[in-house]
Parts: sequence; structure tokens; C-alpha cells
Amino acid sequence: MRCTCLLALGLLFGPVAAQGKLDAFKFDVTTLDGAQLTQDEVKDKVVIVDFWGTWCPPCRAAVPHLVRLYEKYHDQGLLIVGLNYERVSDDRAVQKIRAFAAQEGIDYPLAIGTAAIKAQVPDFRGFPTMLFFRRGMKFDHREVGFAAGSAAKIERWVERALKDALKDKATGETAQASDKKEARKSAPAKPLNRVFQAKDGRKLTVGDGERWQLIVLVHPNARPSDAQLESLRARATKSGDKLAVTIVTRDDLANPVKALPLAVTDLARMSLGKAFPAYRLSNPLGRRVWRGAGSGGKLVAEALRRIDAALAKK
Repeated sequence: MRCTCLLALGLLFGPVAAQGKLDAFKFDVTTLDGAQLTQDEVKDKVVIVDFWGTWCPPCRAAVPHLVRLYEKYHDQGLLIVGLNYERVSDDRAVQKIRAFAAQEGIDYPLAIGTAAIKAQVPDFRGFPTMLFFRRGMKFDHREVGFAAGSAAKIERWVERALKDALKDKATGETAQASDKKEARKSAPAKPLNRVFQAKDGRKLTVGDGERWQLIVLVHPNARPSDAQLESLRARATKSGDKLAVTIVTRDDLANPVKALPLAVTDLARMSLGKAFPAYRLSNPLGRRVWRGAGSGGKLVAEALRRIDAALAKK
């Protein structure tokens, strides 16, 4: 059964039909990471816009599937934008969203939705409401609610839309569009260059444009052994400054290994949740390419394997 959080009642309910044509859809939002995002900046992507809230059970049920879709198809041109509608003030909403995003490993852009954005959707019935756009921000359809078969249906649509987008790129819609596309291809990607400062004054830069980076989140009672940590550091030394390994912890915990003490909010921004130990490998631009959590030598071995594969890339 498809579940929907109705606007008026806030209850789980049965199937809700999505009616009404969406002639145009515009947005200009600031993501929780501080980036500005508009519809013009994503027109070369296949886009899913998710109207959701952490208070909404079917919204929460949809998130793991959206996370998996984003990780699987992002490099092929899929973008998911989560517009959140909480029932608390914006400041409290940001805290709730960041905590939930860290817990679920959400890596796609999230922003606080506005009434003006929601008003563009005719006959808005409830949450989650997902809008599906083909390349060029061409509206395809919408889905209201989330049911057992929704994930497979959404993935089939994503695969078709990405395939069509590839055809558009190959043929070129117009000479002008082709020129703009080539200009975008030639523009170098910019590193994230995000700086996190610890209480002790030390700093951590994610995406410095030069090095791959492995961040290891530890707890006094749940961390890799000294030998395992040393093997990770040794791999960084062997890389010849192509890899940085940084051991971090929450700044409210004991710190016997002199890890970099970071605020919980900063760890959440790096998609490092409450699990210990946890690993995050990112490329020189700062984009996460792998994350793992749990104790044991197998996970350390997997981190080393991922590092070797990354450094082998030219």
C-alpha cells in the first residue's frame, strides 16, 4: 500500500492520486552546506525534487532508497534535491535534518523548503511528493506517497531518463546548446575546500584540490588498534603526499589518541554519524567516494584496498 502524510491530517493513508500539470518549476534555495542552488544550475541533470519531512514515516522510508539511487547514478547525471518541511522553527529544523542526514548517510543537497516553492505544485496533497524532471528541467511526472514498489519504479524511470539524456548529449539539441555543453566540459571542477576547526585550534580541510583524504572517526572504547591506525598512516606516507589520513573524534569525548576533536555538527556535515569507528574516503575535490563503519581488521583492509584503488587512478 502507498503511504502518504496528508497535509491537513498528518496521518498515514492509502493511495493518493497526483493530479494537475506543472507548467514551470523554479527554486532558489541555500542548502544546509551553504551552497546556492537554483533550477538553472541543474538543467543538465536528471532531477528528482523530494518534498519531505523527518516527522513523516513514508518520507523516512523513502530516504534509504533515494540515498542508494544517488550513490549509484549521481556520476551518470542524476541529482536529487531534498526540500524539507519541518513543523518547528527553521533553526530547530536544521538541527533535526542534519542529525537525520548523518544517521542515514544523505549525501544529496538538502534545503529548507518554502511555501512559495510548494505553491507551484498544483493540488499539493501531502508528503512525500516527488517531482521528476528530465534533462533540461522538463517536467515528466510526480509521485505522491511511498509504497513497497515505489523504489523499483523510481529506479526504472531514472535509468530511462539518463539513457535519454545521453542521447540528447550525443546528438545535440541545437548548435548553441552544444557549444555551451563543451564550454562546461572544459571548465575545471572546483575543489570543496571546506575547513573545519577543532577546539584545540587545529584545522581539517576537506577537498584541498591536491590530496585524497581518509578520515577515521574514533571513540575511546571503539577504535582501530594502534597497529591498524599505523598501517593507515604508513599508507599516507608511502603515497608521497597524495593521501592524508586524519583521526577525528567528537569534542565531547575523552581523547586518548590525540585525535582531532570536532563538533557533532561538523561530523554530520561530513556524513559521519554516531557509529564508531567510521571511515570516510574523499577525492581531492572533497567528494566522498567511500564510507564504512564498524570494528575489525576487515574494514581496515577494505579502507586500504579503497585507498590503493584511488591512488592508482591517473
